[in-house]
Amino acid sequence: MSSNNSSSSSTLSILGFADGLWELNKVAKIIYFTLCFDILFFYIKGNGLFGIRLGKEFDLSIADMAGMIIVLGIFSSILLKVVSLLFSLFLIKLRYSDLFKSTEDIYKKSAEEVSFVELRDDALANGDDLSYKIYVDECKKQDEIIKGDWSNEVISFGVALAFSIEWYLSASDGQSRMFIDWLWEHVKSRDPEITHHYIGMFVSALLIAYATFICWPREVQSNVYYPKLARKLQREKEERKRNLGY
Repeated sequence: MSSNNSSSSSTLSILGFADGLWELNKVAKIIYFTLCFDILFFYIKGNGLFGIRLGKEFDLSIADMAGMIIVLGIFSSILLKVVSLLFSLFLIKLRYSDLFKSTEDIYKKSAEEVSFVELRDDALANGDDLSYKIYVDECKKQDEIIKGDWSNEVISFGVALAFSIEWYLSASDGQSRMFIDWLWEHVKSRDPEITHHYIGMFVSALLIAYATFICWPREVQSNVYYPKLARKLQREKEERKRNLGY
């Protein structure tokens, strides 16, 4: 009975893992951590994870495993985020340079929308609990979106960075037995003219382009649909204009 339960739990775990593969961010995380462990294994053992079999070739001490986890943790939680931030700042500077400058207001308010600031100020001025609750809820949603976007940006850049490091460390003859070597061997079996350098350059360029697409600065939506307040603010604006003689 217990063995059947264990088998069912294992099956459900595998299905749950496979279901997550539909989410691009989860796939990117798996690729990132696989590449990182591949690099660390190469540094410790002199060859990568790919091309080895479980057993003596995978012989790692507890100290080796702990060291790999610590290094990966420090790199992912501190160094990767700092480098990703610098990459994002570079893209922001590029996005708002004269090359991509645009006068178009992407998120121009409609006649039935108000800004978060207008919603908050009106709620506080009139003691409107409902409006303030809407303001708080919208701010929470916005924060969740920003956090999710930042996580996606860090992971996408991390994949590109990890693969670039792996390409730099790998042997051009494929003897380092890392992911890039495994990929080259499979591609080479179909096209013998493909070189190790070409695979590294092509995949690195593809991943950098993907990271650029994910990290490219986008305007943040800061308006909320609230027709009643929008009409009220419009009336107040028109009244002020009349009082000023416009």
